[in-house]
Amino acid sequence: MLGSVLILGGDKKERLNRAWEVLAEHGFKSDSKGTPDADLLVVQREENKKSIGIAQARQCRDFLRERPFEKKVKAVLVEDAQALTDDAQGSLLKILEEPPAFGLIILLADKEGSLLSTVVSRCQKIAVPRIRVDRKDRKYVGKTAEQDNRGNAQLKDPGSKSLYKLSTYTYEQLFDLAKELSAKGKEEALDFLEQVLHEDIKSGASPSVVQKMEKALKELKDANVALKFALEHLFLMHMC
Repeated sequence: MLGSVLILGGDKKERLNRAWEVLAEHGFKSDSKGTPDADLLVVQREENKKSIGIAQARQCRDFLRERPFEKKVKAVLVEDAQALTDDAQGSLLKILEEPPAFGLIILLADKEGSLLSTVVSRCQKIAVPRIRVDRKDRKYVGKTAEQDNRGNAQLKDPGSKSLYKLSTYTYEQLFDLAKELSAKGKEEALDFLEQVLHEDIKSGASPSVVQKMEKALKELKDANVALKFALEHLFLMHMC
């Protein structure tokens, strides 16, 4: 697989694992992350920055202008493509649409809506399995495509409880859930909360609840807070 690839869904670790599977097809090794590879450029958010700006996007373009040094392929991996500014995304449009014959560009993002539609439309899409919460013990487990389809069918069943409907949890389960999510990291916690918000909207929750969730999500994205306590507070606020 060459060209422009967009890997969506899952958590960051799962997206990275899938990206390295694609890179491995072209001779790149995941342990090479500790050793510079002349034919691979890994783009990450700079320390203490919330976004990836146009300078780093131009670096991607410049990198792909030169032919591979050792391999037959030259690859760019953008780990947090959802952090690209609109200007940075715009500067990548041409090379995403017409990458060099030897070029591979891999963007990792939590969901399509995090990127401009013009970026999404120029990429081959790979979806990694979504996470789910088991109804019995509320633990995170991997979700296969078969389970995903079965889960979708269950959600359409009026007698079935949604995995993301917080009102179905006891307070003890909510505290356990906050602990589980904080251990997984901020990105996965945000993914889960976005599903909760989607469930609130779908189930006709009051505008005040939806507004509170939207505000809490934005604050959690922007703030550097103790994740476990922030989640506990948010869950309790949602239940009130």
